[in-house]
Amino acid sequence: MDRGEREENVLIIGDSILRHCYPPRGVYRRSFSGATIVYLLERLASPNSEIDLRRYELIIIHVGSNDIDNGSINYFLADYKMLINHIRNANPICKIIISAVIPRPRALWKTTQDTVRANQLLKRYAARKGYLHFHTTYTSFMRHRRPIHRYYDNGGLHLNEDGSEILTRVLINLIRLWEQGRLSFW
Repeated sequence: MDRGEREENVLIIGDSILRHCYPPRGVYRRSFSGATIVYLLERLASPNSEIDLRRYELIIIHVGSNDIDNGSINYFLADYKMLINHIRNANPICKIIISAVIPRPRALWKTTQDTVRANQLLKRYAARKGYLHFHTTYTSFMRHRRPIHRYYDNGGLHLNEDGSEILTRVLINLIRLWEQGRLSFW
């Protein structure tokens, strides 16, 4: 049985930006409204967690927008490292894809620099780990270094239907590349 035929061997987990992403069979998606990196870590580390990390060969993490909105960029990388270390302790053979933080049109003036900085930190960190891949997810939602507003809801906080469809396609493409062995892990 190849990777594409197994039941739920891929986990996509993160904040509410994932709530309208509907992955294909064999992929379990779990999103948490308002989730921060630490919140996600606490959910996964809880003895009552509904997610058994040992089941998955590939885990895609998409979280961080709420951390930036809350102004907690100073601990961003340290929190991410704790999350990844927890996942790797639970499942030392899984591969992890970090999906870049997508900038939000809401309060853009306040969050753009922090979003760029956070993604740079994550990219550098992933480049040093043989089980991590950083994907520049944000490029699908930006033009001329600014978010494409038509992909966001009226409040500029979440993706609308078109934006969610694009994110779903990006994530499915990443999974396919992984299944084909064409995704590089540094």
